[in-house]
Amino acid sequence: MGRPEIEFTSYKNFPKVDIPNSTKGRTQRIISGEPGKGDFMRIAEFEAGVDTSAVFFLSP
Repeated sequence: MGRPEIEFTSYKNFPKVDIPNSTKGRTQRIISGEPGKGDFMRIAEFEAGVDTSAVFFLSP
């Protein structure tokens, strides 16, 4: 299944969730993806003051 074509929509229309196994204060909004493949399109967000110097792993 291909990714849906989405144009001219606010990123705020997608739910904001914590990024698993990541630094506190980092969230993401998954726009599209294929479960099981690890292939996805997202908006990553950082709260003010988030420490990003630590190593982290991303997953949908």
